[in-house]
Amino acid sequence: MLARSPEEITLRMIIETVEGPFYLNQCLSEAGNCTRKPHCKVHQVWIRAQDALLEELDVTLDKLI
Repeated sequence: MLARSPEEITLRMIIETVEGPFYLNQCLSEAGNCTRKPHCKVHQVWIRAQDALLEELDVTLDKLI
């Protein structure tokens, strides 16, 4: 039984509850201390990809069932 209604629970919430926060690349984590980040041309691509993934995972359960 769910503690909240399906409209209040996202797929992202479920994944992060089970697995913890996830990142497409280690440099995106809060603990990621990549020394190349200020000069890395790929870093912005990782950020956009991460944002797009998280946006897709923010779908609520009522939309999936």
